[in-house]
Amino acid sequence: IDHTRTSAGARLLAKRLVAPSTSIDIIEQRLDLVEFFCSNLRVRERIYNQLENIGDVERAVNKLSLNCGGPHDLLAIASTLREVSRIKHTLREYLASAKAPNQIQLQQPRRRQTTTVMSHSQRSAINDIVQRKEQALQALSGVVREIASKIRKDAERDVRAFGFLNPDCSPEITQLHAKLSEKENERRALQQKWQTQYSCLSLKLDSIPALGQFIEVSKRESDRLAHSKEFRMIQSLKSKVRFENQQWTYLLSEIEMLRGRIQAEEMRVFEELRDRVLASSTAIRTNSRVLADIDVAISMSVLATTRQYTRPKLCEQTETQTVAHRISSGRHPIVESQLLTANRQYVSNDCLFSSKDSRVLLLTGPNMGGKSTYLRQIALTSVLAQMGSFVPADDAHLHIVDAIYSRIGAHDNLALDQSTFMVEMSETAEILRHATSNSLVILDEIGRGTATADGAAIAYATLKHLHDHIRCKAIFATHYHELVPHVLPPSLSALQPLQTAIYEDQAGGFAFLHKVKPGICTQSHALYVAQIAGIPKNVLTQAPFESDSESEHERLVSTAFQASSEDELSADLSNAKLSVTDAIQKRDNDLASGKAVPVGVTRGVPDHISAAAAHDLQLVKSERKSSQRVQQVPGKEKVGMLVKSNQAQKQRMATPIDVPQSSMSQEQVKSYRNAARLREKYLVDSFKSVGYQAMQQKPLNRRWINNFGGFKHAHTKYDEKEAIEDMLKTLINVKITNDNEVIDTPSQMTIVLKPHQREGVTWMMRNEKDFEKFGGIL
Repeated sequence: IDHTRTSAGARLLAKRLVAPSTSIDIIEQRLDLVEFFCSNLRVRERIYNQLENIGDVERAVNKLSLNCGGPHDLLAIASTLREVSRIKHTLREYLASAKAPNQIQLQQPRRRQTTTVMSHSQRSAINDIVQRKEQALQALSGVVREIASKIRKDAERDVRAFGFLNPDCSPEITQLHAKLSEKENERRALQQKWQTQYSCLSLKLDSIPALGQFIEVSKRESDRLAHSKEFRMIQSLKSKVRFENQQWTYLLSEIEMLRGRIQAEEMRVFEELRDRVLASSTAIRTNSRVLADIDVAISMSVLATTRQYTRPKLCEQTETQTVAHRISSGRHPIVESQLLTANRQYVSNDCLFSSKDSRVLLLTGPNMGGKSTYLRQIALTSVLAQMGSFVPADDAHLHIVDAIYSRIGAHDNLALDQSTFMVEMSETAEILRHATSNSLVILDEIGRGTATADGAAIAYATLKHLHDHIRCKAIFATHYHELVPHVLPPSLSALQPLQTAIYEDQAGGFAFLHKVKPGICTQSHALYVAQIAGIPKNVLTQAPFESDSESEHERLVSTAFQASSEDELSADLSNAKLSVTDAIQKRDNDLASGKAVPVGVTRGVPDHISAAAAHDLQLVKSERKSSQRVQQVPGKEKVGMLVKSNQAQKQRMATPIDVPQSSMSQEQVKSYRNAARLREKYLVDSFKSVGYQAMQQKPLNRRWINNFGGFKHAHTKYDEKEAIEDMLKTLINVKITNDNEVIDTPSQMTIVLKPHQREGVTWMMRNEKDFEKFGGIL
């Protein structure tokens, strides 16, 4: 959107963009100025060309105030003030010729109607520009003329440079330049004299700081000066020889003295001009901002006329406000400009916020359907309007918002030890804490960075809080389609569901329409996006089968929203998992009543897994008895406080594993036996290091306890040993992937077999909170 031509205009545009105004009067005044330049293209073009000659006045004044400016900065200030006067004169002429709308004779033929029409608000905005610091600008006209007359246009930027002032800028400098000219003539005469006397056309009088003054001749002609008593050789180069002479030394010292006096006088004149400019720095800065205002207004008008933007109609939002926040055929300014370069047309969309039935918009749709673009488009429309610009829409009636909060995209912050989900939740928390009823909130896929059930619950709670408590305008884009039945009216009375459309044909073709319309999209069409991205076909052929299971998955997730009230929902979520104590008590009750011991996730545990749990329970009991008889033997490998015999280990691993009586295929039987052996080995090694110490009534090894999830209350009591046994038994229910060496438990935790720990397992849990979560799923 930047079409400015001055540095001050570019800075002002950026300032307004990052801090839009909330004052309708200020915004309307800016819009009046933009509309004026949209309606008067000839005046705009004339002033637009004059802006090319404007320097960076604010920067020049700052440099002069810090005593680091130079003559170039004074020239920039003088040039800018001259252009300000010319531009104000142009606007004054226009004001004099312009008429108000009620002064135009309607009966005048159209072809003869040449009188310019200007609204009262536009006249007021132009008047403010013209009259701002006008008297101070006139007072500065003398300084401007003096700078232009004293400083050379081709002056160096450095104030220490010689001759940046015109020779006739002061009587003293004029006299010094006259004397300097005489000495320069003596220099040329002396050089010419020696060239003729010694027949050395290459002879030249010169000086450098490292060597001082010298007379330079070519090496071929150097012998003619070497035999003379007037010259003494001081340096011999490859092709030149340099001599010194007292007459040239004396003349050069006089020249340098005069140049120094001229520089000192120039510095005095420069400081006088600088002080006079700094004395009026406030007026200079104000008039510089006048140019910046004009530059930004013209830039916005160029944008509006080239992109067909429209002037927004603004109003304050109140409790009794009946005017809706409405955008008709809105467009995204950046995406639209990119599409224009490719000769493509942007698909415009409407937006309506109403306090009665559409204060919160729930947006669903496929991936790549345009949801995020729609969210940004609505936010950018308010930003452009409140910074004083026309907006990319056919019509716009907008409420003034006090802030725009967005949670879009995904990124982590490793420097602050924050994961992607943590960053997302932190930003969402900031929005929920600081948003007001006059804010605009756009949220894109809240909760997507975690498990589906947890993410859907967070999304629901966030959406409900925005609707019921903050009561602000909000657009909430999500792929959690299971949310929709629980948030539609009358649950959330001011919520309006929207969807982005997609076209599909029977032949498998599809197209994203990018059109937002009322309704609910129940599919994300991720396979289409994968197809566009170039996922291999042999991969996509497996995707439909997995995609079919999404409906069952969504059904399980949606059970979290069956509570009739928010309090019941919170209670259901908090009580979804049992504590460790409850799990152990339930196991004891089941054993006493003769029921099977539940292992893993309680719902849907296959029979052969329960049988495997019982089998491994017998292994643990058998190992408990045999471990008490183990004694330390020299030369044997130690594990904790026990001795592991390699021969006994091989014999145990070769022991046949009884397969439970069930309909299992040959591959399932093989997999079961491998899994059972691995479970047996893990349980035996782990129980040796932890359970044996507990049974011997000795203090437990704190490192091992920490490895088992921070079980802080494991003392020397027998009941604590039972709790440790339950921990070990819980790990029986595992699924093994030999290729990746990863064991996944039904509770969505991962146990990794590290390469240097293939005979054991590292349980990736480090604190009591994680242990309580795990224990709750026993």
